[in-house]
Amino acid sequence: MCSMACSTSSSPPAAAVSPASCWRSGCHRSRRRCDIRRAWGGKGLQARLVWGTRAPRQPHGIRTCRRITRATGRTVPVAACVGPALGWGGLLGSRNAPVENAERGTCQIRPRQEDTVSRDVTDLLPAARELAEAMLAATEQAGYPVFITSTLRTFHEQDELHAQGRTTSGSIVTNARGGESRHNHGLAFDVAFVRPAGEDIFDGPWDQIGAIGRDLGLEWGGDWTGFVDRPHFQVPSPYDVGVLKAAATGRLRRGIGAAKANVIQLQTLLRQAGLYGDRIDGDFGPITEGAVQTLQREARLLPSGMVHPRELEELQRRLE
Repeated sequence: MCSMACSTSSSPPAAAVSPASCWRSGCHRSRRRCDIRRAWGGKGLQARLVWGTRAPRQPHGIRTCRRITRATGRTVPVAACVGPALGWGGLLGSRNAPVENAERGTCQIRPRQEDTVSRDVTDLLPAARELAEAMLAATEQAGYPVFITSTLRTFHEQDELHAQGRTTSGSIVTNARGGESRHNHGLAFDVAFVRPAGEDIFDGPWDQIGAIGRDLGLEWGGDWTGFVDRPHFQVPSPYDVGVLKAAATGRLRRGIGAAKANVIQLQTLLRQAGLYGDRIDGDFGPITEGAVQTLQREARLLPSGMVHPRELEELQRRLE
């Protein structure tokens, strides 16, 4: 977590820190206590990554924070930390919940009691959240009640799962590294069956559950060849993993050398949506940036010209 010039409405303001030094110092590599922690009375608040970072193996970062645990739902003014033109919504890639008044740079942070892989459907993107809630209702009605065991994962958490059965003890549970799973992008969830005592169990009528998921329009891991993952359901996406990962890490924008293949896919989909009329060349130049800004304005997002998961979700919605 960065030493940002932030304070809470019920706590004394933290010491001022230069926004530039906050953003550029790479303090996601540091585990020192920051001003936010001091402002909250040293309660050991911890931020975790959600959409990736330039150092995804580090569990702390300033680029994209998912949650601050053991908080009390306080409102944190952060415009001074990242600049009024960017605000909290821009820092998070316009995709974190719950975010309020992003233009004014304030964010209402939901309390968290644990620092583990999320089971909260509200951590999913809206399309995935709606399907997850529909899945829970449909399985309950069919007599096969399930519950959510995993929704959003950080890149770091995904790398830890990938290491299981390879470099750490346990059985192999995934072939996806950090950024390669739909879980890392808020587009997937895992389920388990409900046992009377309340324990997680994974043995049950999976074919029936898979059929319910398919009827809802979900992709089911039980249909995969090779590595079969029956508890896994994900939202179909027109994007390659490379595009999702680039958007998650802030690398799908002008001026940083975005991968040509990712830009080609973006330009193709922007053209299909009627937002881009130039040639498909893989160059994220001013025309591509302008098309992205048009998409953002029409969707009432911050017109930064940068592509984040929120922009990908909006573009997919237009193509459906």
